[in-house]
Amino acid sequence: MERAKEDLAKLLEAILKIGKKQPDGSISTTFLEIFEETESYLESLNGTLRSAKKQKKINFEGELLLKGKHDKTLITLLP
Repeated sequence: MERAKEDLAKLLEAILKIGKKQPDGSISTTFLEIFEETESYLESLNGTLRSAKKQKKINFEGELLLKGKHDKTLITLLP
């Protein structure tokens, strides 16, 4: 469980680092940008994304994102 919390913190940190601030105060980036930023240190990006979405920390279309197919999907860190 501790690992999941660490991974969530790393994901949110990555979004803050590479994302672009939106007019509503949220921060958005694409799945590809997050994938490339976190591939060396997040084992289960999809699991971490789903967990963050369930906790209403982020939002994105769909449930499972696949590299290539969903590269341009926006992932938004909610304000």
